[in-house]
Amino acid sequence: MATRILLVCRDPLFGGALQTMLDQQPDLVVVGLGADGTDALHMLPGARPDLVLVAKTLPTAGELRELSAEHRLIILARDHERDCALRSLGSGVRAVLGEEVTPGQLLATIRMVALGEFLIVPIELRDLLGPEVARQSPGMTQFSALTCRESEVLHLIGSGMSNSEIAGQLCVSATTVRSHVHHILGKLSVQSRAQAIALAYQNGLMPA
Repeated sequence: MATRILLVCRDPLFGGALQTMLDQQPDLVVVGLGADGTDALHMLPGARPDLVLVAKTLPTAGELRELSAEHRLIILARDHERDCALRSLGSGVRAVLGEEVTPGQLLATIRMVALGEFLIVPIELRDLLGPEVARQSPGMTQFSALTCRESEVLHLIGSGMSNSEIAGQLCVSATTVRSHVHHILGKLSVQSRAQAIALAYQNGLMPA
């Protein structure tokens, strides 16, 4: 079943481009496009999204609380919004990314957030997080060190793909995939792919 996404974007051109990219994915579908937090709250009952993707705008603190009460949120934060967005992490806000994120990184983040309850923050922003945020997610300390690409590789490993199959899926070399797997095992302090997947299951990052 496709992950249902409510897209919130004040820029019609950027929002339309995002919608086109997401709708091209067989496992994702955009069920609504609003301009701001007020639009999104009005659209929630009819759209019934699995997660909300916010870009080129930042809902008020009250709107974020309402949106995240029953839905996971991903925020593409502009430079001047990052501090505020980071303070919203936890609860339903599961990821804060910069606008420089690549399409592949965004898609990987959406898929990982749809799978489980954990936080995703770019490495360059993690020093801004307070310890109270890190404590809000059981998977934060173990999995936050993974890059978006490494998270995507972990997800593909969990789907049963071999290194060569992952290389074909991501259009990279098998050597690159082996390097990603090596880094994943090191960051998670496990010895094998099976142990990494078991740990992901234990933290709710893979579907049962």
